[in-house]
Amino acid sequence: MTLSESSAKRLQAYGQWRTVYEEASSRRDDLTGGFFPMSMVGACSRRLAYYYLNYPTAELSARALRTFEHGSWFEDWVKYTLTRYGSDYGISWDDPEGILRCDNPPCIGHRDLRIYANNPHQVQCCLDRLPYDGDRTQYIFNGEIKTAADYRFWDIVGGTKDKYRNNFIPNRGSILAAPDWYDQDVFYLGHILQKEPDNKGTILMMESKNENRVDVSHITFNPKRFNELLEKVNYIWLTVQNGELPGRIELNYNKYGKLGFPCTWTDGGCSYLEECNPPEEKE
Repeated sequence: MTLSESSAKRLQAYGQWRTVYEEASSRRDDLTGGFFPMSMVGACSRRLAYYYLNYPTAELSARALRTFEHGSWFEDWVKYTLTRYGSDYGISWDDPEGILRCDNPPCIGHRDLRIYANNPHQVQCCLDRLPYDGDRTQYIFNGEIKTAADYRFWDIVGGTKDKYRNNFIPNRGSILAAPDWYDQDVFYLGHILQKEPDNKGTILMMESKNENRVDVSHITFNPKRFNELLEKVNYIWLTVQNGELPGRIELNYNKYGKLGFPCTWTDGGCSYLEECNPPEEKE
């Protein structure tokens, strides 16, 4: 599938383009701490603690701004395509109460959309504009939209293109996600199901930015992992209230499983690198 120039022009006419750089800056200005971001729940415990305490972060790089720009464009393209062609495939979507909140512990998140469909393959066909003759009975799904560089896309969906094809399950999608995305979706679902008990899980729409390929997957609720994440956030919350910081290392991390990311201070990928790893602590 190629995101064609004509699609981009239609999207622009549809009025969904955003002032990305201004949005990114205002979003950072609104981060006043006092809550845990659900989208980062799989991250290092120390990083979540710094976020809750509203420690200053590094400035957004030009690369990060470009990531925001492309991600916002792709999200708009998906919503436009579902709006323009969804009825032809028996699909619809809305965005009620996109903000997710809980108070104990204080967490906040934002789901991209709520989608009404039968299965991920139906959504895949709509986005790819391919024929679909399957069941059109609608169910409620949480909808998440992601983009990834080509190397990470194939790593997420199976490591190589051949492995990806072998892992693909007809009418279900690859049901694979990066560990942090998986934790985010499970944590979202745990709170969404309190209001939407009939929700069937998350339909994850992920794009490979290099090849303009879209993979649609189905992630179901995992109560065991949800309780582990809830316990983790509760532990961080109690720790910072006692005037302490949790450790850096996630002991239950498994890079081949879906258990979330460990401390990232060694590779420089953390916004709180200098706070968490001052010169006297460096090896």
